[in-house]
Amino acid sequence: MLDDVTGGWPWLIHTYAEAAARLLTKGGKHDDGRQAAEELKASLKPRGQLGEQFWQSLELEGLPHVRDVLSLIRDVQGTSFDSDLAAAIGNAPELIGNTDALLQLLLNLGCLELKDRKLVVEHRVAEALPT
Repeated sequence: MLDDVTGGWPWLIHTYAEAAARLLTKGGKHDDGRQAAEELKASLKPRGQLGEQFWQSLELEGLPHVRDVLSLIRDVQGTSFDSDLAAAIGNAPELIGNTDALLQLLLNLGCLELKDRKLVVEHRVAEALPT
């Protein structure tokens, strides 16, 4: 359950640990980890109170067009490296340039995933992505 909620993202694991510790110090039970995970999951829903903080923890804002690229891939619900992405970028000429390097970086960071030979935005990142 913890991996499902945090996806292994260090900031989310830290946030979960803080929530679980807070519940325990309030006289909670040892199974309050499950409650902390549920609270974290609810707070990460789109426009949840922790979504923006998680997005900031990724420190992606300095990358040119990162929101545009992630939004584009999220909105088409999976993009192939070749035809789909090239067609989408053709409709957004400001993205032409270093897109391949940005995509590789986002893959390496875990913000993008390959599923069935398509690029998809990792679901926690997709939910936290500012509109």
